[in-house]
This record gives sequence, C-alpha cells and structure tokens, in this order.
Amino acid sequence: FSNEIFALSDAIYARDKKNAWVVFQTLSQKFATEEIHGTVLWAIKMMRVYPYADALSIKPFVAGNAERASKKYTHTEIDNMHRQLLHMYHDAHNGKIDFNVSLESWLLSL
Repeated sequence: FSNEIFALSDAIYARDKKNAWVVFQTLSQKFATEEIHGTVLWAIKMMRVYPYADALSIKPFVAGNAERASKKYTHTEIDNMHRQLLHMYHDAHNGKIDFNVSLESWLLSL
C-alpha cells in the first residue's frame, strides 16, 4: 500500500473536500474503490476510537491525528459518516449503487 493513499485521510481530517476530491481522482487511477473506501472508513473509525488508543494498541501518531481531526467534526457527524460508509459498502456490493460514484459524492459532501 502506498503512503499516498493516506493523503486522502489527511484531507478528510482537515475537512478539505476539494483536496479530498483531487486526491481521490489520483488514487482512483491506481487503486480499487474498495481499497480507497477501506482507508476512508479506517480514518473515520480512528476518530471514533482514539480515546481508547492505549487499550486498542493504536500508535500515538495515528491517535493524535485522529484526535485533532475529531475537533473539526461533531460526534454526530462522525457517527453519521461511519454509518454512511458502512451502508455504501453494502449497497455497492449488493448492486444498488455505483461504488466509485457514491464514494466520490460522499467526499464532496464533507
């Protein structure tokens, strides 16, 4: 996995939808949507669980980034984003939505 995929997490953490979209466009040429989605979901999950970093053996760098990012979103927004991403994954695999278009739209809604 290339470090460039984490640039998307950084853009989401910064709540920078323009940069998130630009990075997504680049990544979508190199990675499957499912891989990109997995990284996005991981970033959102880190914002939910950073208070338990020690118990979950999350590295301090990752926990610190997630903690700083979580200040840019409300707890409700983080929960909703997590829920939306989970539904997106299942809907895409059930053929209800286009995974790539749905993830791109989600990023533009940040």
